[in-house]
Formats: sequence, C-alpha cells, structure tokens
Amino acid sequence: MKTVITKLSFPCEIKDKIKMKISTGNLKINFLPGHLIKINNTNISIEEPHRIIVKKDNMVLLVSTFVSSFLIKEFDIYEKRRKN
Repeated sequence: MKTVITKLSFPCEIKDKIKMKISTGNLKINFLPGHLIKINNTNISIEEPHRIIVKKDNMVLLVSTFVSSFLIKEFDIYEKRRKN
C-alpha cells in the first residue's frame, strides 16, 4: 500500500492574529504545518492537524488545530464580543 503525503500550508490569517494579539517578547512561537496523507487505491485520507508550540522558560503549550474558514470567522466573532 503506497501513501502520498502532502504538506499543507499554515494559514497566514492565524499566524497574523496570534502575533498581533500576543506580545512575543519572551515567548517562542513555532508554527508547524499539518499534512494530508492519502492512501493510494482507496478512498481513505487522513489530515494531520496544524500545530502551534508556545514556549516560555520551562513551560510549553501545544495546540493542535484543523484550521478552516469557519474557525477563523468564529475567532473574529469571539474577539468582537470580548471587546464589547
């Protein structure tokens, strides 16, 4: 069984929003793109999520996310509600 692995591009909208909202002076943020893994001769594919790794001193936060336009819109709605 052969597989085809395609690297997905990390959405710039999410990167920009995180960098804009967070002061990154003492934080190290790594954006790791996800992958789409297709198994040949089947209708099976697996989507590996995008990952965001935030490090500060000896603490690490790992966020795995499947980013879609729906998620980006929900983030915008949340931000508007939070400001009001």
